[in-house]
Amino acid sequence: MFWSVLATGGDVIGFSLLDWLALAFFALAWLGYQFAAERTSSRRPSLNVLMNEQRRRWMQQMVVRDNRVFDVLTYAGVQNGTAFFASTSLLAIGAALVLLQSTDDAVRLLTDMPFGLATSRVAWELKVIGLAMIFTYASSSSPGRIGCPTMQPS
Repeated sequence: MFWSVLATGGDVIGFSLLDWLALAFFALAWLGYQFAAERTSSRRPSLNVLMNEQRRRWMQQMVVRDNRVFDVLTYAGVQNGTAFFASTSLLAIGAALVLLQSTDDAVRLLTDMPFGLATSRVAWELKVIGLAMIFTYASSSSPGRIGCPTMQPS
């Protein structure tokens, strides 16, 4: 199936060969990052593993300290950063949904540009839905990824 799509120039559901190549590059980059970030060798732990260990040590020290003002301020800063990331992701989801609503205008605008490639309505909608899915993933995974020590997976 894939090779027949490439042989015909990739014009299935409105995707061009460039679209398929971009999708393949994105998938390889995503998987490569996942492999590099999470599955490094056991001799050299990843940054996520090191940060989780540091957070655990910090939480253990926080329990035995009398003055916890610094800890509370640090924790509040971490929560604010996570909330900012999540709210920004929600704004991006909203923007993607607006793009989905104005498909005809966006396709016409991009086609009229001197460097723009003609794209079909279906291809545009699939690209925007893919973008919304990526932002949804980012929004839903932000607390576990960005640093709330109590929300980190064990």
